[in-house]
Amino acid sequence: MSNQGKKIVKCPNCGYEFEAIFWTVVRGDIDLELKEMIINGEFDLLLCPECKKLFSYEDTFVYMDPSSEIMAFVMPQETENREEMLEKMKADYNLLKGNIESENILNFKPYYFFGIDYLTELLLNDRDIEEETEVIRFIAADFKFEMVDIGRSYARQYSLPFSLPYTGELNRESVFNCSKKIFEYNDRLSRLKRLIELLEKNADEKLPFIKKR
Repeated sequence: MSNQGKKIVKCPNCGYEFEAIFWTVVRGDIDLELKEMIINGEFDLLLCPECKKLFSYEDTFVYMDPSSEIMAFVMPQETENREEMLEKMKADYNLLKGNIESENILNFKPYYFFGIDYLTELLLNDRDIEEETEVIRFIAADFKFEMVDIGRSYARQYSLPFSLPYTGELNRESVFNCSKKIFEYNDRLSRLKRLIELLEKNADEKLPFIKKR
């Protein structure tokens, strides 16, 4: 679950000081409303109880979505001593990872952002990948192809779909042939095109980026 904390802040408009509630941990896979607030630019807005004006106030928080392979430490853009803060966040991550019993829940590299805009960009990019993946799924269903998920961190890094089509045995040749057939049907699927190019360059029959089933 997401967690909250409290802090005294000063309104930049009227100078009034008041106690504000901040999210310290956001579970993007559970609290979808908070995720949408981050995407829409509403997450760091505060309302002054004195002058009734909205203003933006950044504070450090952790964004977690293990199913999407996202662990992001988000710090204010104007953070002083960035290197010192970054080392602290890395130490906090190592402590958190060491206290989690499941071996796979944090089996991916964390993100460290100075400014919430970078997290927003990541989430919007994921949404774009998900939309293209849904189109691929729809076409694959028409062709009676199956779909297999791949690691989302890998998909982001190489700008690939989150799922790959195949038929029969799951191997490079099957994924390659099915991807080509779908791309011939819809050549606007840019991430599917990159997948085809990647498979053309990769002579290895193994597909290490496919998630274990």
